Amino acid sequence: MGAGIDSSFPSPEGLMENSPECWPGAREADNTSGMKYLAFPKNRRLTSNRQFKAVLDRGRRAGNRVLTLYAVPNDLGYPRLGVSVGKTSGNAVVRNRLKRLMREAFRLSQNRVPQGYDYVLMVAPAMSRRLKRPDGGKKTLGELTCRRVQESFLLLVQSAVPATRANP
Repeated sequence: MGAGIDSSFPSPEGLMENSPECWPGAREADNTSGMKYLAFPKNRRLTSNRQFKAVLDRGRRAGNRVLTLYAVPNDLGYPRLGVSVGKTSGNAVVRNRLKRLMREAFRLSQNRVPQGYDYVLMVAPAMSRRLKRPDGGKKTLGELTCRRVQESFLLLVQSAVPATRANP
């Protein structure tokens, strides 16, 4: 094989054009169009076991066929996200894809969710069972787009966060 780039593989720009429902925020990274830069820095993540347990023990839970969300107020003034995908959802490739989709959905939605909350997102048990089915797991994963995960996340936030604390 030559050292050149394989022309059959699309460029990053082509990948973004082929999947606009999942990566519209990627275009914002260059910030040339004047759009707001949506980052997901380390301080916006729940990282320790203690942080996850605090949300799971004290948080309000909401769920649907795709995701389960726990939400608890924090005193930071900005939202933080923790993602948990169990081995019941599939092998490492499937679990990592699910985590990427959930993180991207949060990243693109962080200005639309109530500020000052910690969120823990998990794959719903019904979705885990569908992903593990030998006859339809790949199809289910393929149908699970970033837009679908984002819509599911925003609906769950509306039901888990009391209206008095929600942003106008």
